[in-house]
Amino acid sequence: MHHRFGLPLLRAADFTTVVEVQPCSRLVLAARARPYGQVKVEVTLDTVARGTLITIRELPRAGPVVRLPRVARAIQRWRNQRSADSLARLAMRAAQRDSDRQGDGAR
Repeated sequence: MHHRFGLPLLRAADFTTVVEVQPCSRLVLAARARPYGQVKVEVTLDTVARGTLITIRELPRAGPVVRLPRVARAIQRWRNQRSADSLARLAMRAAQRDSDRQGDGAR
């Protein structure tokens, strides 16, 4: 899978490889991020009372991200917060769309 990453002025493209899959519960990826390094990405899905809890862990494996962990973590936190905000907006839109559809069917 190809992806883009980085800050606006330092954006780069690379690819990600699937390492392990446990259907409906876990996905492990090896994400290359040249020239910054490589990270292991673990995505887990857990059922909770109101839906599904998605947890994403990123572990530096090679390159400068290993030698500069504080900088890498700060960038990850910023990026992950943006991603979480985007996912929340998508979920709210989907919930609104579903609510609107149910309302249309009641007329």
